[in-house]
Amino acid sequence: MSRLFAVQNTFLAGFQSLGTIGLFLGTVGVAAVGIQGVIDRRNALAILLAIGFRRRRLGTVLWIESMILVALGVLLGGMNGFLAAFPFTRGAEQSLPWGWLLLSVGGTVIAATIASLCAVLWVPIANRPSSE
Repeated sequence: MSRLFAVQNTFLAGFQSLGTIGLFLGTVGVAAVGIQGVIDRRNALAILLAIGFRRRRLGTVLWIESMILVALGVLLGGMNGFLAAFPFTRGAEQSLPWGWLLLSVGGTVIAATIASLCAVLWVPIANRPSSE
């Protein structure tokens, strides 16, 4: 029985590593989508600047927009992962690796925050110098 648990733990560790890599690849996708979204909406954002919006306000709106997507992704992915792991934790003497899960989610949220801030800061909204 202990050999079975050893094999099971090896598979779980492998899937845990793959899941973490998937989270970070998704973060790169958030950055790409954020940059593409700002590029596609440059004209609309420039109009908002022209009618009185400040760059900081537009940046905040774009950042909140991408963080809502990240929060929904982490929430839905976490719920699905918990539902998939529930039978394992219910019938076994082992528990979920909460520390690793929190570290993965925290790292993903931090990386997504940095990625969305880069999308907002690196892409020029209009072709004029910034006054702020």
